[in-house]
Amino acid sequence: MLADTLVSVGVVVAGIVIHFTDWYFIDPIIGIAIAIMIGWSTWSLLSESFRLSIDAVPESIDMKRLEEALQAVEGVAVEAETEHCACSDKDIIANE
Repeated sequence: MLADTLVSVGVVVAGIVIHFTDWYFIDPIIGIAIAIMIGWSTWSLLSESFRLSIDAVPESIDMKRLEEALQAVEGVAVEAETEHCACSDKDIIANE
């Protein structure tokens, strides 16, 4: 919400500066600043979405701890080459 407000303020300020000073170069400067701010604020979402799209396990899941917990369950065998894939940012599926 704050980012949206800052983007709007940046556009209004750029418009006022251009109107009163004819400094047209301020428009691409504000545009680049807004693009950097959007990229910075959404980087974690983008990287986690990419990891899910390539079926990687989310960083928040500790695979070693998960395998130890599975081995502690009677009747469950965890093989060395168990494959793990994510079905959401919190859930994973393990399969031999």
